[in-house]
Amino acid sequence: MGVFRRVIVTSLVTAVVGGVLVLSALGTALEQGPGLSWLFNLRGPVSPPSHVMIVRIDIDSAVQLEQPTKLRDWNRSLHADLVRKLEERGAAAIVFDIFFDESQSQIDDQEFAQEIRRAQRVILVQQVQRDQIGELMLDRVIYPAPELAAEALGLAPFPLPKVRNRFGQFWAFYSGVSYLSTLPVVALQAYVLEIYGYENFVDLLKESGFKRAEELPPVMTDSNDLRLMMGMLRADFKLVPQLFSNFTSRLQQYNGNQPALTPSVRNALLALAKTYNGADSYYLNFYGPPDTVTTVPYATFSQSIETQRKHGLLDLHGKVVFIGGSSQTSNIQGDGFFTVFSSKDGADIDGVEIVATAFANLLEQRSLRPVGAIASLGIVLVFGGLVGFLTHRIPGVLAVPASLTIGAAYFALVFLLFIKQQIWIPVVIPVAIQLPFALFYGYFSQYLSARQAREKYSRAIRYYVPERVAQRFDEGRDPAKTPELEYGICMSTDVDGYTTLAETIAESELAALTNEYFGLLGGCVENQKGEMLEIRGDGMNCVWTVSQLDKHLGHRACYAAREILNAVDIFNREHPTRQFPTRVGLHAGRMALGNVGGGGHLSFSIVGDSINTASRIQELNKILRTQLLASEAVVRDLDNWLIRRICSFQPKGKSEVLSIFEVFGPCNKVASSDNTLCEKFAEAIFVLETTEWSKAADMFEAILSDFPTDGPTAFYLERCRKYRVSPPVTGDQTTIRSGPGHQ
Repeated sequence: MGVFRRVIVTSLVTAVVGGVLVLSALGTALEQGPGLSWLFNLRGPVSPPSHVMIVRIDIDSAVQLEQPTKLRDWNRSLHADLVRKLEERGAAAIVFDIFFDESQSQIDDQEFAQEIRRAQRVILVQQVQRDQIGELMLDRVIYPAPELAAEALGLAPFPLPKVRNRFGQFWAFYSGVSYLSTLPVVALQAYVLEIYGYENFVDLLKESGFKRAEELPPVMTDSNDLRLMMGMLRADFKLVPQLFSNFTSRLQQYNGNQPALTPSVRNALLALAKTYNGADSYYLNFYGPPDTVTTVPYATFSQSIETQRKHGLLDLHGKVVFIGGSSQTSNIQGDGFFTVFSSKDGADIDGVEIVATAFANLLEQRSLRPVGAIASLGIVLVFGGLVGFLTHRIPGVLAVPASLTIGAAYFALVFLLFIKQQIWIPVVIPVAIQLPFALFYGYFSQYLSARQAREKYSRAIRYYVPERVAQRFDEGRDPAKTPELEYGICMSTDVDGYTTLAETIAESELAALTNEYFGLLGGCVENQKGEMLEIRGDGMNCVWTVSQLDKHLGHRACYAAREILNAVDIFNREHPTRQFPTRVGLHAGRMALGNVGGGGHLSFSIVGDSINTASRIQELNKILRTQLLASEAVVRDLDNWLIRRICSFQPKGKSEVLSIFEVFGPCNKVASSDNTLCEKFAEAIFVLETTEWSKAADMFEAILSDFPTDGPTAFYLERCRKYRVSPPVTGDQTTIRSGPGHQ
């Protein structure tokens, strides 16, 4: 694929991936979940409006006031007293986010109703119940107790999801019940009427061209009047767009001529007009984690005047007070919701704080404003195309920092718009999905192209060097680096009689047989995660290395050795006149793996005592007529394997004496005769070590009669006969020394 074509494909694929996601439910969930969490948590808490306050009914208040744990069972005379205090201290609106669904004692309900009527600023919450009629699902509003509902200034529902998922939206006008105004909107309307005055508000409507304003009553007497007025305003603002312009223009024309129209009142009127003229639902702009909005416990109002003064409760002029339950305890009827600010310990934001937050957002006009599906689609398409282009057109060393810089700049722009203008632009899809995807896809396509060019070379180099050296070439590392010091197991193999065989057959046939032979051996080593590092003539050197001690290392090396011998048996049966009888030696220890050579020519090799010792152990098979011998360091962790100690071995030129073992295989795979051989051999060796030469010789002769091909038995029988004539140095009965003149 040409460069230009790769650029186009990468740009288009990156753009399409973002476009599909931004229009999908998954993309919406990503932006509403992690996306908003990033933005809110990076922004941190902000100061809520000073004229919003929450009175929370928590478990401590229940205890202090000696009230039951269920909210609806609280003595309503307490609510009456609270309303009285709030009204006397200047609260502009009092909103109960508590559903009073049943009547209580007549005296308490009458007292509460009287205070609601006297205050003329109390709003009670309604509930929305969904009923199924046939195949239809219909919502209906449930009113609070009649004696309370009749006296409230306003009644409104605040339907919210009752499941524990991430919550971020609220209804301003509930479409399920004829675009009914919800609790925060009714609270905003009540707040405006209190701080501006009902008559002034009606006059402003008339002067702004609201023809139906003439139908409004001279005095608002109950919640029905408020509901009718709000329904009229919602309909007129939506049906006659010019009315919003007239209303806002009229506000500007007053220009301070109306004493009641202070800057804060003007802002509240403008917020109310924008709410009536706006959407049915909004995204909440949370001020912070739970209790960021000013919150005081319910019981505080029953404490001393000094305590109330300390909490700023004696002067509540211009404040809207929301009263509701707490979700922080399980005994109080609260409604908590999982939001972007919910803490890890399970602390959620109470429903009453969400109502207060929604009201404050409307009043301050700070609700989040998503850019919309079409704009979001355009943004991710442009962003995806740009980063997809960069990953191909800029040199590789610069493409990553350039793309990351664009991603960081995009995120900074998104964050700036979020905190300054409350504009919400997709952030997860571009930054966390499209950008990594473009980098991965772009570089992957480049990698595939480059890989095709390297594969030929890589395949060729592996024929001549070990895998770890080939990997250095693939990774661009120096293949002639300093040898690596490692711990592991070395394997040395050799073919008995190879030189004689080479004299009897043609070179081409010998080469083919040798290649087939080493193919079998290499497969056995690789199956057990070993490395075949060297082939020299008919011999092979392999290693199993680890960064730290691993008791399974011996298992893998011994398994590989047994598999080699089994494979060679099959090979020899298939080539009866071209035998490759093989000897294997294993030893564990430290070694150096690296390049050895000079004059511009290097060979990757194993350097150190371990491989030399493995080679000497392999040669020991000649003396003992065995096939597989290993040092104690190799077999010490072999569980459930049949092994027998053969001798003590001192390799040529070494002072160290090694314990050498013959490895038969896993216990469940060896013949019962092998177990018998090992048991009898161990008994004979024990007698030999006690210097009872004749008795040991008799025992070895008995073993040899049952196992005539056992090399170690024949070796020690000959040694016993020799010791009868010339006893060895004490303690040297089973020691074998390699070198001229020694056995």
